[in-house]
Amino acid sequence: MKHIVIVDDDRINLDCASMALGDKYKITTLGSGKQAVQTIPNDVPDLLLLDVSMPFVDGFSVAEQLRADPRTKDLPIVFLTVEIDMELQEKMRAAGALDYILKPFVPSAFSDKIEEILLSLGGTNASQAPVVDSARRDPLTGLLHGDFVTEAVIQKMGAEPKGALLVMDIDNFKRVNENYGTAAGDRTLQAFADVLLRYTDRDDIACRLGADVFLAYIAGLVDQNSLTARLGSLVKEFTEMMEKEGLQSATSVSVGVALAPFDAVDFGRLYNCADKALYFAKKNGKHSYQFYSQESLASGNELQNLASLNEIVKSSDMHKGVFQMDFRGFQYVYNFIRRQVERGYIEARTMLLTLMPDQGYLPDNNELQKAIEILDQAIYTTLRRGDVATRYSARQVIVILPETSEEDSKTVVGRIATEYEKQQRGGNIHLYYETAELK
Repeated sequence: MKHIVIVDDDRINLDCASMALGDKYKITTLGSGKQAVQTIPNDVPDLLLLDVSMPFVDGFSVAEQLRADPRTKDLPIVFLTVEIDMELQEKMRAAGALDYILKPFVPSAFSDKIEEILLSLGGTNASQAPVVDSARRDPLTGLLHGDFVTEAVIQKMGAEPKGALLVMDIDNFKRVNENYGTAAGDRTLQAFADVLLRYTDRDDIACRLGADVFLAYIAGLVDQNSLTARLGSLVKEFTEMMEKEGLQSATSVSVGVALAPFDAVDFGRLYNCADKALYFAKKNGKHSYQFYSQESLASGNELQNLASLNEIVKSSDMHKGVFQMDFRGFQYVYNFIRRQVERGYIEARTMLLTLMPDQGYLPDNNELQKAIEILDQAIYTTLRRGDVATRYSARQVIVILPETSEEDSKTVVGRIATEYEKQQRGGNIHLYYETAELK
């Protein structure tokens, strides 16, 4: 059995990673960089998962010391990080990292990624291996991460000026999260990614731009008739897959298509054309695809006044309760509200909800997924329209409560806990919380 050491100063992260991997591998967890440097050389694992940001001795310092030790100089290292940019990626490469994984992670995708990394090692010298291309992927779907798509498409267009750009949006995606929980939403995104890969070739670019929006670029001379048949099959297959999953929320996909060089010769303009085509498809019934080059669309130049635009934006808000969003979107909202607090306009509190199993009890992934879906539903039915929530990990949800006192926040969490325990019906995973003033 392969031995994996996980180093992270956050106990919740260690527990989540252990639960995701523990049935396949021998797992050792360490809570600090100092422990890692002292322990690992005496029992060298097959793989080290190393948190970048830790107090006192951070991940890069740990990697440097392990590389200097003859016993661990070739140890494969995968960094764990909550954010990524080109500078950090270069720093990881310089530290001899094999790869990196973004946190928080989805357990099933995390397990698959670790299995893929172990299979790829094959006796290679990990200290000489660069950060692999998979490090540029979205951790949920495995597609290219949106941060890297512009560079990738521009490179493709530079080598071959003809191609098709597809911008795709999951129709009625909010209803999936609202009716079935965010775990079902994650499975929907993964399912569409699988379908998209079946309708693109290995040399094409398939990307998750963010939230429920995807992009694909097909390089080379693209025949519109054959592309039409491909898009029709893609839309149909995804809809049928959702019906089989029992997600009765009219879930489908809409696609906007722009062709280079006919519609535009550079990526920025081509994307704007495809995005306009997507808007046309959504406005005219969804569950379809639309080419920008069609005369009825390309000639459009509709202008709106401010009142009309306000109504259009307002009508897109279908939420009746708390806003539930992905973590990246939540960060923007958090900082917006924090600025209002700093200016004295409002008061707000944050609340962290954590699912903890009974002592000595180790739930499987299905049980944990069911518990977090129940918590999502309890939050949605309990909190107000102005509150905001996001899933941080497989066991934690963070909430912003504007205009809420400390006493009121205790009442709120009491309602959530009551609803959660009622739905759990005496299970072995219980709800714990903490609240703090947002400053």
